[in-house]
Amino acid sequence: MDIERDDDGSVALATLSARVRAALVDLALCAMTSSILMKVAFASIVESMSKVGAQLVGVVVFAVLLGLYEIGMVGLRGRTLGNEVTKTAVVHEDDLSPATLLQATIRFVLGPLVFCAGAGIIWVSPMWVLAVVGFLAADFGVAMASATVQTLHDRAARTVVVLVS
Repeated sequence: MDIERDDDGSVALATLSARVRAALVDLALCAMTSSILMKVAFASIVESMSKVGAQLVGVVVFAVLLGLYEIGMVGLRGRTLGNEVTKTAVVHEDDLSPATLLQATIRFVLGPLVFCAGAGIIWVSPMWVLAVVGFLAADFGVAMASATVQTLHDRAARTVVVLVS
């Protein structure tokens, strides 16, 4: 995996667009897989449950599957299939080595927490437009205003998402 460089020799960081596209690919892959698991492996369990109970089991299966996928792929390879598609990778901010399992875990745990906090602000705020702006600033807005283009979960994990060839 060769990290791309800008014209001035600095590391080429992934754009917000590439990061979102990679996340969507990964989410779609895990959603399809968890749906298949629910229909095949857990069908007998959820058929006796209420609709809400079955949906809760589905959410848990999806979350566990996504966690195993994200932490495993990023922690062991430095990239997920979404990163492969968008030609990006997650690396340590200091030496540009692939992210470790600990860094991948921090990124996975904090990413949804920031999202949920932003969604909670949107839910309770009567001024939803300001809440949306606040939510975007909470993670991606910080990245867009920052010279390092790091989201909050990347800053906590000491990682950056770079372009690779």
